[in-house]
Amino acid sequence: MKPAISVIIPVYNTESYLERCLKSILSQSFTDIELLLVDDGSTDRSGAICDEYAVRDNRIKVLHQENGGVSSARNLGLDQATGEYVIFADADDYWVTDKALERLYGIAKNNGLDMLRGEYLAVDGSNRPLYRVRVSNRSKPYTDRIIGSYEFLEYAIHGEFFLWLILFKRSAIGTLRFETGRIFLEDMEFLSRLLVNEYRCMYLSDEQFYAYTVHAESASNRFAPRRIGDMLAIGSRIGSLSETVEEPRLKRFLAGKSLFLFYLSLSYLSLDEYYVHRKRILKEYDMEERRKSLPMQMNLFEMFDEQKASVWHGSSRKEDEDGSVSGDNGSAE
Repeated sequence: MKPAISVIIPVYNTESYLERCLKSILSQSFTDIELLLVDDGSTDRSGAICDEYAVRDNRIKVLHQENGGVSSARNLGLDQATGEYVIFADADDYWVTDKALERLYGIAKNNGLDMLRGEYLAVDGSNRPLYRVRVSNRSKPYTDRIIGSYEFLEYAIHGEFFLWLILFKRSAIGTLRFETGRIFLEDMEFLSRLLVNEYRCMYLSDEQFYAYTVHAESASNRFAPRRIGDMLAIGSRIGSLSETVEEPRLKRFLAGKSLFLFYLSLSYLSLDEYYVHRKRILKEYDMEERRKSLPMQMNLFEMFDEQKASVWHGSSRKEDEDGSVSGDNGSAE
């Protein structure tokens, strides 16, 4: 008999946090689940921990693969999932209530939803609370009721494309998969491609069921020049998506995200680590040509032009005659 929910967790070198995550899921009051643990070539004891838990609980299926990244691991999980609904979690995070799945599943079934999003609280590596999300006044009218794809993007996701906050109907995802090879913003790219279609969605702003761990070794906290390439590639993909949709609000939303990612990539060039390599990066990613090919809606976002110019032309920095770069503190980089 197929389970109601497939829980998919990519696992890579998280032995210090993994058991906390698994215990929070296996202790759920809603038990009709399968737990798919995708060991993405871990070099610590993470894979062994997964296997040990699978012996204890027959709801767990462990999938071992060579290291291919989080998108590859999620894709394998989706390929193996059999549940009516799917939800993701990261192995260094956990659920804060044992009623999370019971509540999410009940609301999704009762309302015939394709997607249902809750909220999160942030904790540090020692499990100390950092902050809780507060729903914005703009989003409040769109909570606790059925909304469409545009409203879900604009008011529920609201710029935080956190995949693990969403319970998905597996049939809504269908054959859609994550683009592999990315280290940044893979959730944004996936959700943008998914939500160009119209779905029945709901946002539960008071359902803070997920604890997101913020620590120094998180992938989202590491310096990586490839981030700029991912920002530009995903921004370009979202810009292309904006040209395929007819719904005016969704078209403008996607075009705006495309523009935002382009200017975000430029803002990275003002950071010390990236600035010293700015000429190579501008050339490598052909950013001037990318700027010229931005979506037609660019005139709606001219407010960014002054910010763009200061980074584009390096007006906030100076380059010495010998080619070395001096930062604002006057020290050579």
